[in-house]
Amino acid sequence: MSNLVNVSESCLSDLFKDVHGCRPRHYNEFMTQSEFHNEVCHLQTQLVQVELSEQQYHANSKKEFEQSISQTIDSGAGNRATALRWLLDSDEPEYTLWDFGISHSDTKAYVTELTG
Repeated sequence: MSNLVNVSESCLSDLFKDVHGCRPRHYNEFMTQSEFHNEVCHLQTQLVQVELSEQQYHANSKKEFEQSISQTIDSGAGNRATALRWLLDSDEPEYTLWDFGISHSDTKAYVTELTG
């Protein structure tokens, strides 16, 4: 039984971290099953909201980055490939894209486009 409790507490801790970005400090180890279930349901609802918010953030960031590409082309880059080279002129284009707020999957696409 204690192994099941440890697994449940570990899952609850993981879920809390996914929602809040850090592990919980003081979860009551003596939660009833009903309280535990309610907490998991509450965290799952929050997680959906966090994921939607992150998707919106990355979509907005990508839109702004695409605008930066267009502005760079208009400022003299001449084409998309040159604009990307200018914007991502660093040893770590992945970090630059992360700094722009670009999602990991979109970062891969931009780096592939940059490196050909």
